[in-house]
Amino acid sequence: MILNKKITISLVFLFLTTLLWNPAFSGEIVNLTLTPKNSSIGFKLDSTFQLVHGNAPKFEGKVQIPKNLNPDEFYVEVNIPVKDMETANEKRDKTMHNFCFEMEKYPEIRFESTAFKELPAKPRKDVDFEFTLMGNLTIKGITKSIAIPVTIKSKENSFHASGTVTLNYLKDFNIKDPSVFILRVAKQVEVFVEVDIPHNLIGNPKQVLTP
Repeated sequence: MILNKKITISLVFLFLTTLLWNPAFSGEIVNLTLTPKNSSIGFKLDSTFQLVHGNAPKFEGKVQIPKNLNPDEFYVEVNIPVKDMETANEKRDKTMHNFCFEMEKYPEIRFESTAFKELPAKPRKDVDFEFTLMGNLTIKGITKSIAIPVTIKSKENSFHASGTVTLNYLKDFNIKDPSVFILRVAKQVEVFVEVDIPHNLIGNPKQVLTP
């Protein structure tokens, strides 16, 4: 019985040692905190008399980058307070916050990634590339899976990521239509996101950057 216990303990120890030393399971993660200094979130939609531009000046989020750069281990999350979204028109913003999004009941918009498709195994600092960011978007308590085409352009000191996705916000997320009489608002909104990821953050996975 004692011999069996020793064998079992040895096998467990061997398994854990192999797991910890295997780069594919290193567990080392680089966290990039998303802030307005390194990221931007905006949107635009058409209306009867003008193209409405808006943005989210305040948000919280992070990008997790695995040391081994395994696409399956990348992760992104973003939380946007509805009350802080703006379109440079106080009356319109009040309608957006209270009537459309019902911010008292649903104060946040949340995105959480589920997959990074077609992401290169070893991104190069001198080569631009594209991939598809898959994730769950939650608005007004309704969660939908979305796909965001992302373009990565290498700059002097960073990778610049930009992605754009069109949402059927009225139909998919039960957002109330703010249209009144002849003042009509489009039923789709284009959302765009930009993030700068320093080259040295990926080159030195032990470094954690929080601007």
